[in-house]
Amino acid sequence: ALDWALQSRAYESGLRMASLLGEYWWRHGYAPEGLEWIERFLSSYADADITRGNALLQAGRLSREGGDYESSSSILEQSLRIFQEHRCRAGIAQAICQLGVNAHYLGDQESGIGMLEQGLAIYRELGDDWNVASKLLYLGDAYRMRGDNQKSTTSYQEGLSLFEELKDAWGTGWALGGLGVLARLRGDYRAAVEFFSRSLQLHVELGDRWDFAFSMEAKAKTLAELGLYRQAAVLWGFTETLRRSIQSVIPPAYRADYSYFMDAVRAELGEAAFEEAWQEGRKLTFGQAVSLATQPLPDDLDLDAVPFSPHEPEARHTRTATRYGLTAREVEVLRLVSQGLTDAQVAEELVISPRTVSKHLQSIYGKLQANSRSAATRFALEHGIE
Repeated sequence: ALDWALQSRAYESGLRMASLLGEYWWRHGYAPEGLEWIERFLSSYADADITRGNALLQAGRLSREGGDYESSSSILEQSLRIFQEHRCRAGIAQAICQLGVNAHYLGDQESGIGMLEQGLAIYRELGDDWNVASKLLYLGDAYRMRGDNQKSTTSYQEGLSLFEELKDAWGTGWALGGLGVLARLRGDYRAAVEFFSRSLQLHVELGDRWDFAFSMEAKAKTLAELGLYRQAAVLWGFTETLRRSIQSVIPPAYRADYSYFMDAVRAELGEAAFEEAWQEGRKLTFGQAVSLATQPLPDDLDLDAVPFSPHEPEARHTRTATRYGLTAREVEVLRLVSQGLTDAQVAEELVISPRTVSKHLQSIYGKLQANSRSAATRFALEHGIE
């Protein structure tokens, strides 16, 4: 139908269809294909109307999945201007929220949360429960990365309740995955594994490969913390292959944490054993990976003794960080600062702006009751965050 619309020069109809398929292309891992179709129609459709605004919105989302955040934000800003010109409140809310997601994924949690809260307020006024629920889940993730686990839990639970009322399996699976991460952070590993298993099963039933990758990676971190290093490496090997197949990249804000876990497991297993497990994961069929990822924890596993690698700063100090309310990103900023790096050098290392580094440091100072860079550094050294 899309090809017919293009050949028949039915550009408006084609653009509407391509936009409506945006959610499908995103969830099922066809972002490059979807982006190509939308761009082909946009090049032939010049009207700056709501149809174009919706198409740009989807193009911006799909661009983000390939890691092109600069292009994504530029496209989303074009979409926002069109919706503002036409006073389309639903469109304005969506564009603002998608820009907020970009900021969140790039590590600027304050900006991301601000935009997501702004969009959420509009959706609440419009009575759009589905979008209220989905934006609550993005906020849940952003709150968690800012270190506010209580707000994060509240957002995820409200989002889950709404999606269950709507009988929306996709949103339910996403919310369960987020609650699994929070359970892991507070040391409730059996609950975390249960949340991840339910989340993964729902993503599989829906064919949602994008969210499946996130839940699989989160489950692997839980296994790593419990000392089940080989199983974690196998799952990471599979998700790396899955992400390549759908041309999806891990957002910048998640990469440092992901790399730390990976390096720690590699150190525990040794290079040869890690590579063997990784390659085993790459060869798994989808069904085999699901079966492995949804297995319950061994009954004889001692959950009071979390043997995670002493080589891995963030995981080794999960409890210390949680006690002081530090986020994974704040732990990483503190670690680099304690090594003597300037704000500009920390920003370059973490691929964020110096302004964002400064915001993280102010948050760290407040949480640690430290009144200077040297005091924060002393805390890091005393707790082995180096």
